[in-house]
Amino acid sequence: GSSSFPDSVEALERFLAPGDLEGPPLRNGTAPSPAWTTHRYEAAETFNTTYDHVYAYGEPRDLADWVSQAALAQVQQYQLLCEAFSMRMYEWYSGVII
Repeated sequence: GSSSFPDSVEALERFLAPGDLEGPPLRNGTAPSPAWTTHRYEAAETFNTTYDHVYAYGEPRDLADWVSQAALAQVQQYQLLCEAFSMRMYEWYSGVII
């Protein structure tokens, strides 16, 4: 599977209160407020490491910058999922759902 992120700050504004939009999630995967945890925020970290795929594009200046970097990380994740499927197509897998 892959984590999914909202595509804009406006999308976040639809379900988070203004006080919950003060900053991006931290590098260590810490949600900026309890509301993010309620909505099942999952950091884009590699399992059992501290490598954060969003922060790989640099330190975000604000929430809008974090959303843009999260979109890049998400594109890369889906690309790699599809490439892995194609590599073992019909050997290990018979289909992929995105």
